[in-house]
Amino acid sequence: MKKKIINFIIDYFFHTAFFFALFFTQSHILLGFTLNSNLVILVFFSTLLIYNFSNLGSGKFKIRRFIIYLSLIICFFIIVNLLTIIIDTIIYITLLLFLVLSYVAPNINFKPRNFFLLKIFLLAFTWALGSILFADNGLMKYILFVSNFLFVVSISIPFDIRDVETDLIITIPKYFGVNKSILLSLILFSISTILLGYVTGKFLLFSLLLFVGNMFLYQAKTYSKNKYYLAGLEALIGLQTVCLWI
Repeated sequence: MKKKIINFIIDYFFHTAFFFALFFTQSHILLGFTLNSNLVILVFFSTLLIYNFSNLGSGKFKIRRFIIYLSLIICFFIIVNLLTIIIDTIIYITLLLFLVLSYVAPNINFKPRNFFLLKIFLLAFTWALGSILFADNGLMKYILFVSNFLFVVSISIPFDIRDVETDLIITIPKYFGVNKSILLSLILFSISTILLGYVTGKFLLFSLLLFVGNMFLYQAKTYSKNKYYLAGLEALIGLQTVCLWI
């Protein structure tokens, strides 16, 4: 029973939605932005909607469709409730929506993600921009954006390693090979964690994250086809949060 629940959470992207909402929340709090709880809920259900929409062909269609409809309804009511937000924020959200749809929308021949090596960077840019969307804290905001961008690229490389034999587009593992891609992942994760340590001043705690994350990423060649391993990569966001708030 426990395994069925875990599989349901992973297969229908509840864990991804949770960790992106956490990613969004910790970044904004770190930058001194007071978050409206409705925004966090909106981020969670928007992510749930997008990831299930992009995977309509897998899993049980009726369950995935129900999750999509439920997420749409909740997102609609939250957006109506947030219509008082400033116009700049609406523009940012529109940009993010365009990027996300261009990444996941089915049956569209022209997708930016299909360009040479662009897939992973488009995903990382969307996550990183979304994570600091409402904050305004000068230089610190841009340092955190770079850190978050590199973090997402690093933990996304094992997903591309998983798909290296089936991807029809040129990804980092296809171009550089699996071993060099893992090395790149380790380097980017290390830079990201050092930057986060700089922003927070908690270098000792983040050295623990650096060690655990790199040990995890180093196993990508062996475990990239294991969905629990891939879910664990996203759970590194949770370890980030622990290091931030200890």
